[in-house]
Amino acid sequence: MKERKGFIGMAVELRKPEDFDIPQVLQIFARNDPDRILLFNRGYYEWQFHHIPGKARSLVAVEKNKVIAFGALLPFKASVKGECCIVFEGAEFVVAPEFCGRGIFWQLAYTLYEQIENENHTFAFASHLSFRSYQQKLGHRFIGYFPYWIGFPDFEALVHKKIGQLSFLMEPFYKSIGMKSLKLDNGMVIEGLEGFNKNWDVVETWKYQSDFYLIKNADYLNWRYIYIPSHKYDIYGAFREEKPVGYIVLRSQNLIDIGYSDNGVLEQLLNFASIYFKENKVLMAHAYLNLDTDGRIILRKKGFIKSNIFQNKFTTRFVYPPQRTVVKAKSYDETFPRLDSWTFTMGDLDCKL
Repeated sequence: MKERKGFIGMAVELRKPEDFDIPQVLQIFARNDPDRILLFNRGYYEWQFHHIPGKARSLVAVEKNKVIAFGALLPFKASVKGECCIVFEGAEFVVAPEFCGRGIFWQLAYTLYEQIENENHTFAFASHLSFRSYQQKLGHRFIGYFPYWIGFPDFEALVHKKIGQLSFLMEPFYKSIGMKSLKLDNGMVIEGLEGFNKNWDVVETWKYQSDFYLIKNADYLNWRYIYIPSHKYDIYGAFREEKPVGYIVLRSQNLIDIGYSDNGVLEQLLNFASIYFKENKVLMAHAYLNLDTDGRIILRKKGFIKSNIFQNKFTTRFVYPPQRTVVKAKSYDETFPRLDSWTFTMGDLDCKL
């Protein structure tokens, strides 16, 4: 690959990463996100970029044999307005701190986007640091904030913890606020999963009343939640007559992912989540979920509250990290669905949670 002239007059080579580049790439990740330094190891790198179902596109920027930046586009199978196609997520663009602000990020990203065919849709979850570059340099379009939901498995205990003896003032609200759960459907069994066998390829056939959602199968689910080296999830499958009809992925106070063959299954899985959180003494449950209209109605019925309004600089330290900005590129406006017509989950948008 030809060298590209950087904005500060230095010669920067953009090329595919080699095995010997990995330690330097991981060092850049760690320097940019020191709070998660233990996450960035060779196992994570190989899982994310080599073991993903499909072919990831990645490049490094090199100056004088030193890796100074890394970027990748991750491929996913998706339904876009009823058509099955490959979409790419703009992910994992990092630049060594001393080279930030010199045009390296957008050169790297632009070159990667050039490598994929124009008919492929792409999307990205941009941080506040990179959002301007995505819009002004890479032609992305802002399409909204990702929905953030909270639920209260034990609202009374939460209030008592926060305000102590004054909690009696909230007694009239205890029954009306909180996650609702019912007994499970007698025809359904929900049990823990250690992995997804080929029977779970049936997930590919589940359709949502949305213009955009990822098409998943056993290989995808195992890659995302079983083989990931950094986290351990609590994963449960829903079965009717021993056939898979839904799954839910939970971790601590987070509802990470949920898949369902029909709305009845969604209700039962949310019932199960409510019981799970209560048994684990979770006082406030969190979820990034973008569901279709029926799904949102069921979420609210089960006691979840859409709470993006609470995610400002003051409350993030008490509630949860701020929502990410969603942007898109490489597709005409009329061909890429609006955010409010997506079915998407926390697990779909950030594998590190």
